[in-house]
Amino acid sequence: MFEMSLLYLVGRVIPESLFFVWAFYALSQTKMKIKRYLLSAIIGVVVICGVKLLPIDFGVHTLISMTGYIITNVLINKISIVKSIIVTLGVTIIEFICEIMDLFIIQNILHGNTEYIFSDSKLKILYGAPSFIFFILFVFVLRFLINKVRNNSRFEF
Repeated sequence: MFEMSLLYLVGRVIPESLFFVWAFYALSQTKMKIKRYLLSAIIGVVVICGVKLLPIDFGVHTLISMTGYIITNVLINKISIVKSIIVTLGVTIIEFICEIMDLFIIQNILHGNTEYIFSDSKLKILYGAPSFIFFILFVFVLRFLINKVRNNSRFEF
């Protein structure tokens, strides 16, 4: 079970949910509809908060969250089931890679006490910012490469 403060919700969960939904649209090459985007982000926040508050192991919460995103992508964002599964899996893998990079930086470069850092909402947001920035950059680069391959030259967002 994960305790979530209002600060963590506003400082991490909401921005992450907004960017996740954008990444689903961007990587699936689906035209974004703002109402669907916002509804999906709100549902993402509710799913993430609900799942993190359950007394389950972290691997299970990831699978439940992914299932929620896949269902949301199919029903609300009108992304095909196959594309939805692929982009949700891809975005989750990218997130894990970025989290691992962040933990490596915290433990091996900054020599931070991760137990202490993750027990404080402010520190968790501050030290988690690099992984979120890595995640954003990774998705932008991936989107650029997808467009370059598809269009053979252009870059669009």
